[in-house]
Amino acid sequence: FLSCPEQDPTTGQLHNSVFVISGRGAILGRHRKINTLPTGSESWSSPGETAIPVAVPPLGPIGILVCADAYSPTISRQLESQGAQLLVSCAAWAPGFHGPSGEWERCTEDTGLPLLVCNRTGIDRTLDFRGAESVVVKDGRRLASFRSERSAVFTFDWDLAAGNPAYVDHRAVYV
Repeated sequence: FLSCPEQDPTTGQLHNSVFVISGRGAILGRHRKINTLPTGSESWSSPGETAIPVAVPPLGPIGILVCADAYSPTISRQLESQGAQLLVSCAAWAPGFHGPSGEWERCTEDTGLPLLVCNRTGIDRTLDFRGAESVVVKDGRRLASFRSERSAVFTFDWDLAAGNPAYVDHRAVYV
């Protein structure tokens, strides 16, 4: 799952997108963020129009959200109704006044699907994500949570049969 800006070759519009790439380098699918902000730091990004699960062997259909797409219940419900077995969200959602406030938990309650959120960590020149969390959520509960003072990668093993983390302990790789 690679989150990056994308320019539509037909319209020239820019999108905040997530590409799903196979182990052999093939692009399996993508999702363009739907809930964009027309002003401020996201004014560069045009909203996507649809949310369609991406088939990811051996996991099956995966529903993708980008950050605030988790805010609208209709997006995760649409992904579930189309057969998604798991939701993955790439996020840059800082804590605080406009931070997440139960949206991730609600997605799992609304759909019955587990949600893996890969959120930013650390601090850069303009934004502080030291308190931001990456999480594993199922049935409205956080099963695992990670935050870091510096940039890091949060990893864990997933039990395909059970649809749960293989164990709640997780690892971090600091970059």
